[in-house]
Amino acid sequence: MRLLHPDALATAPRLRYIGVMLTRFIANQLGDPRGPFGRLVMSRLLNRGNDELISATLTALELEPGDRYLDVGFGGGVSFEKAARVVTGKMLGVDPSQDMVDSPSPALAALIRAGRLQLQLGDVAAIPVPEESVDKLLTTNTVYFWPDLDAGLRGCLEPLAPGGRLAIGLTQRKKMQQFAFTEHGFTKYEAGELVAPLQAAGFEGVQVHRLYSRVTEGDAVVTALKPG
Repeated sequence: MRLLHPDALATAPRLRYIGVMLTRFIANQLGDPRGPFGRLVMSRLLNRGNDELISATLTALELEPGDRYLDVGFGGGVSFEKAARVVTGKMLGVDPSQDMVDSPSPALAALIRAGRLQLQLGDVAAIPVPEESVDKLLTTNTVYFWPDLDAGLRGCLEPLAPGGRLAIGLTQRKKMQQFAFTEHGFTKYEAGELVAPLQAAGFEGVQVHRLYSRVTEGDAVVTALKPG
């Protein structure tokens, strides 16, 4: 029988500690990308890792050329690159990370210079845009970080015009539990658990769209309409 060297036994707790710190760091960066790592690394990872879910959420949003489009918690901002292929007017983005607002990708910077995109610092519970000024609102992989789900959903209702559409893209609880970093700062949901809170917030026509591609299996999009 081969025994572990005493030095290895002494090192094991330190390795576990490092592992916990690393998963917490990743969780914090996912919820609020910041600093050089957030600007240079996490923004790209968010775009790449969320690409298919963002595309599915945009499809469920049913964008039209004249829509006023808002992405809350835009992260790396790839949704704007995709939405710009359809939307002809100005797009809006709100994110709680100052670094994401201040350091847009070259593609987003080009949209900003062209007058097609405006980015603002803000929180989902108090979105800093006028009431009833948006036709379509998207938020992807953000709901886990909202401190108050009900306040966040009410916050999404306010800027939507009557008849406006909300699409929430998320990875569901069962899939999320496979990832250690989601034990730190994440509130996990199954998509169906958002139906009643959306209705209580004032939305109607709530629908759950479950996804089944190789990448998005276990993910879902929940859509809802503002009455009017």
